[in-house]
Parts: sequence; structure tokens; C-alpha cells
Amino acid sequence: MNFNQLVIRNVLRNGREYLTYFFSSLFSVMVFFIFSLLYFHPDLGSQLRGSSDTMSEMATFGITVAEVVIALMSFVFLWYAFSAFLQTRKPQLSVYLTLGMSEKKLRKMIVSENLVLGFGSILVGTLAGITFSKLILLISQNILAVEEGLAFYFPWKAILLTWVVYAFIFLFISLVTILKLRKLNFIEMKYEQEDIVVEPKTSVVLAALGVCLILVGYILVFGFVLDWGGLGTNLITLLACVLITILGTFLFFKYASVRLFYSLRNKNIFFRHGNMLTISNLMQRMKSNATMYFMIAIVGAIAFVGIGVSKAIGSYEFGSTQADSFAVVYTNNYGDPTEASKKIHAENIKEIEQLIEKEAPNYLSIDLNQTDIWVEDEAIGSSEMLTGISESTFNQLLTFEGKEPVVVPNGTVLKLARTNSDVKQVKKEKLTSVKKPVSLLFQTDNDSEERSLATLTYSEEQMAISRPQNALAVVSDATFEEIKKKTPYESPNIHIFQFNDWQKYPEMNKKIAQDLSKKQVVSEQKLDDYFTSINKRPENDLTESEIDGMMAVEAEGFYYSTMYKTWLDTKQKNGTILLISVLLGSVFFTFSCSIIYFKLFSELEKDGKYHRSLYILGVPEKRRRKMVTVEMLIMFFMPFVISSLHFVVAMSALKTMVNLPVYQYLGQILIVYIIFQVLFFLLCRRQYVKTLNKYAENIKR
Repeated sequence: MNFNQLVIRNVLRNGREYLTYFFSSLFSVMVFFIFSLLYFHPDLGSQLRGSSDTMSEMATFGITVAEVVIALMSFVFLWYAFSAFLQTRKPQLSVYLTLGMSEKKLRKMIVSENLVLGFGSILVGTLAGITFSKLILLISQNILAVEEGLAFYFPWKAILLTWVVYAFIFLFISLVTILKLRKLNFIEMKYEQEDIVVEPKTSVVLAALGVCLILVGYILVFGFVLDWGGLGTNLITLLACVLITILGTFLFFKYASVRLFYSLRNKNIFFRHGNMLTISNLMQRMKSNATMYFMIAIVGAIAFVGIGVSKAIGSYEFGSTQADSFAVVYTNNYGDPTEASKKIHAENIKEIEQLIEKEAPNYLSIDLNQTDIWVEDEAIGSSEMLTGISESTFNQLLTFEGKEPVVVPNGTVLKLARTNSDVKQVKKEKLTSVKKPVSLLFQTDNDSEERSLATLTYSEEQMAISRPQNALAVVSDATFEEIKKKTPYESPNIHIFQFNDWQKYPEMNKKIAQDLSKKQVVSEQKLDDYFTSINKRPENDLTESEIDGMMAVEAEGFYYSTMYKTWLDTKQKNGTILLISVLLGSVFFTFSCSIIYFKLFSELEKDGKYHRSLYILGVPEKRRRKMVTVEMLIMFFMPFVISSLHFVVAMSALKTMVNLPVYQYLGQILIVYIIFQVLFFLLCRRQYVKTLNKYAENIKR
């Protein structure tokens, strides 16, 4: 048998341990390849840029960061796994030295095994990525809301990048392994005795501190979102919350978990049905594996929160509450209206109506006649500007949406909610029953100020228009006309189009946006041409006639927004985050399961001797199986329970900020994770118990 055959046989002989290492490496290579596939896709950037340049840049940046994170996670995991596996092979390696193999050859053998596994996983992972690349592109285009699809292409750049990055990782691990092996004396390790098992030390103070810090972190989260004592909008509070929770989690696993089992020694349960053995063993495992559990719990919580938040803010419910509350909003520019500008706006509105009527005949098209309303609360000395609309206009909108009309008394200002947060605040503080005396301020032509007494009330109805950026307020028709007469300037005209199920008409929405975008370009070019004709720029001093000319051209311009475009931008933006979070979460799940697997089977020799002793003492197989099951349940699911608890608190805090079905998303994510975790647990338990029984009954393995 030559050297190469020895390397291959060693890999196959240690298949149980190396198989997990190989598949984890393969999976991380495949996920890295997926990100590279998207990063280098020739169509992805241009299609996202069609929605937003910022969106395209964010997607590119996010995928780049994700690739770096995966590479770093891969290096940390692979180094940990290979080091742990090397530790378990010390007695075996010392035998090779005893048989006459030189230390140089031994190091070469270990490095060769690592490289065989590494380059094998790179090859298979890349081939798997290429095989499923079309399916990956189909899933990605759906998540990223890329309407024109992502065509298949041969990703030679992605293949090259994947090979370069992971070849470097495996070569670097091999180099570090060589340096580490030089410090080891394998002959002495052959005769090393097992560590003496002593009762783990614990601290009541540190255990209690860990639990308290976790609770303080949870309180700070809600303090941040609910603005308790001015904590909100303070990022230092959020950072402190995260750091305190992380520290509390570490102390919990290091001391509180051990203390929990330690406290059971004085309970009756300790002396029942062999629990003495189980609890004593769990105390040792919790102490020795505390750091591992801590890392899995924290990384798991980060993965859960990333996926949960992305799923929430990328949903239809969230997209429908962003920016304007209407399917299409057409707003004239400020400027003196001319016959030419009126004609242009009328033609634009007519063309939009014709496009909508073809697809959604049941639509609403009205001028949202509005005016500015200055409201002053003299009791607290503050004032704000609201965008006022008439009661009849507001009721027309409500009737179209199937809602009950409202009656607004003369002299009353009904303030509408702009955001989800406003709605929650109105409900929480019961503002609908509040009638606040205020003053309406008017600026007259001679620059004097006029006041009028009024009553301010609040509504739970959410309605918003981004231009102007003020909250909407409803007043009676008579009050509206009175305010219009006292306002010395004309507000820009806003025309709205509303139709139900706006997200079901992508082609129509796209056509409207394309046509209006082209006309905006023409309008902007006219303004540039005007400044060219007078040989000046907007920042120069203009004469009165030049200002009038500029305002006339400006009056032909407009702003527009479509709810579909806003929703699509939001979906793409958060779809990118969701895609990254899901893939990173899957890598985390694979690595965490593999770490638990390595830790479990690295102690198999020691656990086998322990169960052999129990077998000799007459402990039945059923009792030993139950002990192992309980210990493995704690090992597999305690980090998951803590990370899930962090996740629930984070999503509950999010629920207080946005009116979304957050708990529905939370449940979906946890159910998927539980299913995979249970399957992995059952597979590991079956293999582990079977092997332990062979040790216990001294069956030749």
C-alpha cells in the first residue's frame, strides 16, 4: 500500500466523522457559488437598476457582504471541525509513529487528507450549484421581484471565484495545521490518561446576573421602540441592548444552566428512575459545552431575526402602507398655471385613465382639492402644517373603498394617521375621543396674522400623500372653502387614481410609470432649455420677468408615484435581504448541526467507556437509551430555545412598531427550523445510540 492509498483509506475508514465535515464544506461551497452566480449575472443589476439605482447598489453590496460572511464562517467552522477531529485521532496518529512513520510523513498525511476532502467538496459543491442553477435563478427572480426573469448563463466567473476562495481556505487551514502539529508530541499523547472528572463549579451570583442581563436586554428593546424615558431614536440604546443580551446569554450557558441542574440534586426527582446519572452527566456537558451552546444560540438568534424582519417588511401588507395611499398620484409642480400647462396635465391624466380603464374598469379618478392648514396648540406652544381636504372629497374616497362616510362639524379638524405607528398611537392613547382646542393661523396679503378657533380630533384611518409631506386633515366643506379664501397662494393640484387589487396589474402599472417617466424627462429638458436661452442657471440672480418665465415652464412639470412601484422597490430591497438571510441562515443551520455532531462523536470514546461501566453495573439498555435521549435533547434544543426566545422578543418589539402579522411570520420560520432540527436529532440519536450499545456490550466494531 503506497502513501496515496493510505490517505484515501484513512478518509474512507473515518467516514462517519469525515462525512459530516465533507457535506458541510460542500454546502457552504454551494451557497457561496449561489451568491457568486447572482453577483455576476449579466441581467440582474440592470433589471434592479430599472427600479432603482440604490436598489441595484444595495443588492450588489449585500451579496458581496454575504459572500465575505460565508467565507469567514466557513473558515471558522472548518478550522474548528478539523481541529476537533484531529484531537480525537491523537492515539491513532501516535500508532503510526510507533510503527516507524516519520513526523514529517505524518504531517503530510494529515494535510493530504484535508486537501482531498477540501478539493472534493469544492468540485462536488460547484457541480451541484451548476446543476441547480436554473432552479436557483427561478427562485431568486421570484424573491427579488424581477419581472423579466433571470436567464440561464454559464457562470465561469462564479466558478473561478468559488475555487479561488475555497482553495485558499483549505490551503490556509492545512498550513496552520502543519504549524500546530509541530508542537504536538504524538508518542506522549498515546499514553495520556483521561482527564479526572470533577464536579463543575458554579456561581449563584453569575448565574443570577446572566438571567437578569437577558431580562434587562429585553426591557431595553421595548424601551427603544416605545420611547420610554426618551430611549427611542437612540442607537446607543439598541447597541447596549444587543451587547447586554449577548453577555447575559453567555453567563446563562456558562453558569445558570449548570446551576439549574445542580439545584436538582436536592430534589426528590434526583433519586428517581436513574435521574442521578442523567443530571450529573448533564452538569458536566453544560459546563464543557457552554461556549459552543452560546455561539449557536447567538448566531441562531441573528439568523432568525434577519429572516423574520426581512419577511415582514418585504410583505404585501407592508408595501401597501409605504408612501402614498393611492394606486397612482399625479401632482403638479409649484408654479403659475398657464393654458399650456393646464392642457399638458389634462392630457397626462386622460392617458392614465385610459390605461387604467382597459385593465381595471372599476376605478376612481378625482382631483384631491387641498390646501395648507396651520394648526397651533397654544397650551404647549407648538404648531404644525397639515394638508387639508374637504369632507365631501374624503367621503368619496371612503365610499369607493366600501367604508362608512364621516361627518366633520364646522370648525373641526380631523387629523388622519400617516403611518402604522400613528394608527397604533391613536389606538393606544385613545385619541379618537380627544377634542383639543387649537387655533388656525392664516397669513393675509399684508403679511399680518389672523387666527380662528377650532377643534382638533384624531382618526384611526390611515391615508398619506408624500407630496406635500404633511399629515392629511379633513374639514367640513364650509370650513374648507373658508380656509381657501383666507390662503393667499394656490396649492399645487393633486390628482389621484384608486383601484382595488393594484398589485394584480403589473403590466399596466409598469406602462403608467414608463410613460410618466418619459414625460418627466421632457419637462426637465424644457426647464434646462429655458435656462440655456437666458444664459443663466437656477442659482443665479434672476429678474422678475425671468422668474415668471421659469415658473411658467416649471408649471408644466409634475411628480408622480404609483403604489405598485413603491411596493416593488420595497419588495426588491427586502427581497435581497430575505434571500441573503435565508441562505446565511441555512449555512448557520448546517454548521451548527455539524458542530454539535462533531462534539457529540468526538466524546464517543469516553462516553462508550462510561456506558460500558453502566452495562457492567446492570443498568438496562432501556434506561441507558432514555439517559442518552434526554442528554441529546438538551444538547440539541437548549440553544434553539434561547435563540427562539430572543427571536420572539425581537419580533414582539417589531409588532409594536408596525401593524403587520409578525407572529405569523415568526411561527412559519420556527416551524421550518424545528422540522429540520428534529429530523437531524432523530438521525444523530439513532446512530449515536447504536454505536454506544456496541461500546457498552463490548461488541467488536
